[in-house]
Amino acid sequence: MAPAVMTARRHGALRTEGRGPRSGGRPVVQVAVGVVRADDGSVLLARRRPGTEGEGLWELPGGKIEPGETPAEAAARELAEEVGIGVDELAPWRVYDHDFVTKRVRLHWFHVTRWSGQPSGREGQPVAWVDPAGPRFGPLLPSNERAMQALGLPEVIAVAEIGRHGLDVDDLLTRVAVQAGRGLRMLLVCAPGLGPGQRVQLARRLNEVCRGTQVRLLLSGSALEASRAGAEGVHSDTRSLDGAMHRPPATLWAASVRDAEQLTRAHRLGAELALATPVLPTPERPHAGVLGWEGLARLAGAAPLPVYAAGGLRPTDLVTARASGAAGVVVDLGTL
Repeated sequence: MAPAVMTARRHGALRTEGRGPRSGGRPVVQVAVGVVRADDGSVLLARRRPGTEGEGLWELPGGKIEPGETPAEAAARELAEEVGIGVDELAPWRVYDHDFVTKRVRLHWFHVTRWSGQPSGREGQPVAWVDPAGPRFGPLLPSNERAMQALGLPEVIAVAEIGRHGLDVDDLLTRVAVQAGRGLRMLLVCAPGLGPGQRVQLARRLNEVCRGTQVRLLLSGSALEASRAGAEGVHSDTRSLDGAMHRPPATLWAASVRDAEQLTRAHRLGAELALATPVLPTPERPHAGVLGWEGLARLAGAAPLPVYAAGGLRPTDLVTARASGAAGVVVDLGTL
């Protein structure tokens, strides 16, 4: 059963004090941050006021957790005080640490799923709605950069495997052209039956089809192949991840993971996103070896990088995947 969205007042499981233990002689400051999204996907940013630490930098609104508050309560309070909105529901998203020169900040992130009011800078600070996937907006507070990168990723990644379900190259090019016109933003191409040179040629043809659209191409294979093909990123399956010693030299690296150990490895090597697989039974693994929604929640709940649910899923599984802590879903191109 996937975890439900929680109200700000009821979310007591994450109770923590405003200051945590010290790390290497530096205080660990507990901070709660709310992600407020408009219908078009843009997120609300506020600019730090003059005289404050990081003045002039932009950030997602939030602040220190006061003694006796839960992170969810602190996020709701800070949003009311900073930008004047009333928070009705919050969904826990992720927790990660960021090191500044004099302190470490532990950020508790929440998606604001229900809110009211018109956002404005209650303390005189400018606010702005920004597309996290658009041109760089900033300068951004460094502790917010990881979250903004994750927020800029699409919620649905389509995967196309040549040879699966009779899909050939011409079919793939046609389907991608159609879906690119319908708003597809990321495509993962797998062609294990092709040689390296053939995969490069395929990816180059896909780049031509996607030119002028928002589609970002990931190629499952080597970083050299992805680079030669002009793909934005490379994907490593679980076997390739196990054998990796360094981060592939690619703009974007996605790694498939089966368990917490592989997730930790992907993070340590510098992956931008992890594909947790398989969440549900697939034709290749119909009975055993699946994570299930509870297994996904254990992996994604406090993961240090965005985790996507993959394996046996359809676009309609997005709500459940997000409630389990995932950033989105990976689905077969044919299900779109």
